[in-house]
Order: sequence, then structure tokens, then C-alpha cells
Amino acid sequence: MCLGLAAVDADSATYKWTDEQGRMHYGDTIPPADIHHPYEQLDKQGLVNNRVDAALSPKERAEQRQRAQEEATAQEEARRNAIRDQYLIETYQTRDQVEADYDAKLASIDSSITLAISVLEKLTTRHGALVRRAAEHERGGEVTPKLEQEIRDIDQQMEHQRDYIEARRSERLALEETAGQDIARFEQLQAELRLEAARNREP
Repeated sequence: MCLGLAAVDADSATYKWTDEQGRMHYGDTIPPADIHHPYEQLDKQGLVNNRVDAALSPKERAEQRQRAQEEATAQEEARRNAIRDQYLIETYQTRDQVEADYDAKLASIDSSITLAISVLEKLTTRHGALVRRAAEHERGGEVTPKLEQEIRDIDQQMEHQRDYIEARRSERLALEETAGQDIARFEQLQAELRLEAARNREP
């Protein structure tokens, strides 16, 4: 039974809480209807030794989780950026070095795309020749399972090359964007280092 009524002696109570109507109560137990409200735990002298916040609503809990997730994402992004900054400063001395490094990476991707296009063109030529041959056999009433299987195999190889080319082109676009960001960031970091060096030289 709840002892949190006006007749209960506050000095002998274990808990202090406020009900739905804003009335203050003292007692050894908190009614289930009021347990979600904030309350205080009291010691034997009636002094507060612990405060418990109100239970969060489902909406508040969802908002709390969202804020926690956003904070964790921001912290992880800051950590990655700090690592990237350190890499830029320790790896390069000039903007030209950063550009040269990315130019080499882009050239490597371009070479792989050019090679894949060449392979695709050869497969396309081979595919066309096989299709024409299969059509000739079909007009002559011949069944050519082996030829048809070869056409299907080349179809798959062509599709693989198209997917590869598309993936490499997407990779190139992403790398170009990263290069622009890194070059701009490198220049910013260099400017900050020069400013810090100038301040350290001041008397």
C-alpha cells in the first residue's frame, strides 16, 4: 500500500514524488501510476541521496536515440577527418605533389577503362559474327546447340565488361571529387601551419 499521502511523516519516508496533479507525496513505495514521474530517494534523515528523472515517452526515446546516433556519426566523421588531415600533412609538401598523386591514380583507372572498352568491342564483333552464323544454320534447318551456348557465354562476358566499365567510371568520378576536396584541404592546412609558424616567431 502506498504511504505517500499527507498523513505520512516525511522524515520516515523512502521516496518523494509528485503525482499527475502536481501534488507532492512521501512514502516507502511509489504507486505504479506515478512511477514514470521524476522522484527522489531519501536517506534515514530525510535527505535526498538520489534523483531519478521522469521516464521518457516513446517519442522522446526515439528523439534521444536519433541525437545519440547523430553525435556518434559526427564524432566518427571528425575522427576520420583528423586522420586524413594527418595523412595529407605527413605525405605531401606541395599542392603539385597532391595533384600528381591523384593524376596517377586517375590515369590508372583510365587505362583499365580503355582496356575494358577494347575487350568489349572485340566481344561485340565476335558476338555479331556468331549470331549471323547461327542465323545461316537456322535457315538451313540445322540445330546448333554449341553455337548458341557460345553466343550466351559471350553475352555474359559483354555484360560483365559493361558493368566493369560503369563501375570504374563511377570510381573515377568519386576519385575526382576526393582529389578536389583533398587539394583544397591541403592548401587550408598549409595556410594554418604558416599562420601558426608566423605567430610563434612573434616576440
